[in-house]
Amino acid sequence: MDRDTSHIVYESAAKIREVGRSAARGKWGRLFLSCMIIYGVKLAAVLLICLLSALLPLWHMILSDDGYFFLNLTPLIALPFCILLTVPLPLGRCSFVLGSFRSQHVSYGRIFFGYKMFFKILGLLLLVSLKIYAWSLLFVIPGYVAYFRYSMSLYVLADHPDWKIRDCINESKRLMKGNKSKLFCLQLSFVGWGVVWLLSVMGIFMIISMIVYLVYDYLLIYGAFELVSVIMLIFMIAVSQISITPLSNYISMSVAAFYELASGRLKVTETEFCQPPESRE
Repeated sequence: MDRDTSHIVYESAAKIREVGRSAARGKWGRLFLSCMIIYGVKLAAVLLICLLSALLPLWHMILSDDGYFFLNLTPLIALPFCILLTVPLPLGRCSFVLGSFRSQHVSYGRIFFGYKMFFKILGLLLLVSLKIYAWSLLFVIPGYVAYFRYSMSLYVLADHPDWKIRDCINESKRLMKGNKSKLFCLQLSFVGWGVVWLLSVMGIFMIISMIVYLVYDYLLIYGAFELVSVIMLIFMIAVSQISITPLSNYISMSVAAFYELASGRLKVTETEFCQPPESRE
């Protein structure tokens, strides 16, 4: 492992956000498209479940007090496998964000970087989740502390794919020593933006719901209510995912700046930020 180069982050949340915005300048489009690719992979996994359910149904009869009914077991069997297909995406996301923070052009192939080490990323996520869950059993606050303690594990693995799982977790603990409250404040500073997004999306949904309510009788007459309901649900999910993407990228680039500060690779002055030449790609 590298020598101890971790730093206490003294920069304010506003300054870290400013660094994140500066690093993202000219790259918002590529960051947005990278999220759309990830959404596309997740959507493909959902469609795969639907396709398997339709082509290879496994019906199981379940008895009840009122009689019996049939349950298709195919989605229940296919769901874990489809979830596994998306497990490496968080690592690919971290790798793409870090690459975008450090350089002007990053290949979209970075998104699928995690598939090269499928079992390592799976083991890391499981071990971190178990540690956070174990601390959460004590109380809510230790669980949150554990979450921030191990929050840099994916970034460390993205930087050092040859490291062992335990090394990545220990490095995250080292980087976050004395920095957990600062990361908490950084994430908390985005709450206002989150509230604005939530209110905007709720406003759109309310308008759509009012329109559907006004034409409800006509939809029933023509038998199109169920179809319109499905279309509206898909539209709402799409609007939610697409509209949150810019904020998600803003947060990701700011967290990448925090990671660079904590690891000592980023130096911030009053007006600009700079990285040592060896940290650039």
